Amino acid sequence: MKLIMSPHKAICNSKQAFTLTELIVVLVMTGIIMGFAIPNYQGAVNRAQYRDAGAQLTSIYAANKVYSINNGGNYWPNGGSFDVDAINANLGTNLLGNEITFRCSGDGTSYECTANYGRGTGSFTLHVTEIALDENNPWCTGNCPYGTQSLGGGTPPDLPPGQENPPNPPGPENPPNPPGQDKDHNPPGQDKDHNPPGQEKKDDSSNPPGQVKDKKK
Repeated sequence: MKLIMSPHKAICNSKQAFTLTELIVVLVMTGIIMGFAIPNYQGAVNRAQYRDAGAQLTSIYAANKVYSINNGGNYWPNGGSFDVDAINANLGTNLLGNEITFRCSGDGTSYECTANYGRGTGSFTLHVTEIALDENNPWCTGNCPYGTQSLGGGTPPDLPPGQENPPNPPGPENPPNPPGQDKDHNPPGQDKDHNPPGQEKKDDSSNPPGQVKDKKK
């Protein structure tokens, strides 16, 4: 009997898997990356909310100035504490919460409006009152991204506190001369005209050596 072989060859599928060491290395590297990425991301979010809250408090301040002019010098609110819906309705603003809680309270002659952001360790509260906007109004309390400080009119500084004007690098204005040189930077043994030792300043006259320079008649 003649056997007929199949023309197709058997295909062996080899299955490979990660070793335990490889998995541990991947997990460790992922943890290191997450350890740097998550705080940086959260810090960027907090700073963005900080700037947004400051800008919207500044708009409340401007709207309340207009309200005061139109109402005999009285500010809103004239008694009580109100949320963002009442602020928009009475001052004509268009505040968007975006995870920020706005409230205003006052007695007609003065007021204080706040913007509270309360996510985790990045929670902070910005405050603004009827006094003129300056380096102390609005101001921040809590875990402020730039430290507990004012916004200076709603715009936080670009640098951390104390680094607004970085100092000049230390060092003398006039660097010292190399060893063996005088204040004119001449090598040792030479005078200010750079003549070698034992030679005097070159005579500009045309008289031969040993003759005195002609006197003017």
